Amino acid sequence: MALVTDDDRLRAVGIMFREEMRPLIGTILSKHPRNRSEVDEWTGQRNLAFHHHHQLFIDRDVLVHMPEIWSSNRAKEKVDEFLGEGTCDSLSFNPNNHERIPIAWTKKDTQAILTTTL
Repeated sequence: MALVTDDDRLRAVGIMFREEMRPLIGTILSKHPRNRSEVDEWTGQRNLAFHHHHQLFIDRDVLVHMPEIWSSNRAKEKVDEFLGEGTCDSLSFNPNNHERIPIAWTKKDTQAILTTTL
């Protein structure tokens, strides 16, 4: 797997919160089925959820939009307050980095990015 960047992590999480992925969030976040009778169904649903996430992750046409509040003055002040003056001005994030998307990401790679970021 390629070295994972903050842009990759933002893309993974941003994709998870897309409208079509929202019904799958519970499946992605659950670590195991609620009871033994759900094992097969849960495994299949989880594989399908990560497959769908992977397909969106590697699609150049899928754009991840950063929340507007992240670029507000208040957010910048909070970042600088927490990490030190001027930190926010030095940060640059692009979850739609077209140099990163074409990397030969596998479903296992994108699953690992998402689960380790959450």
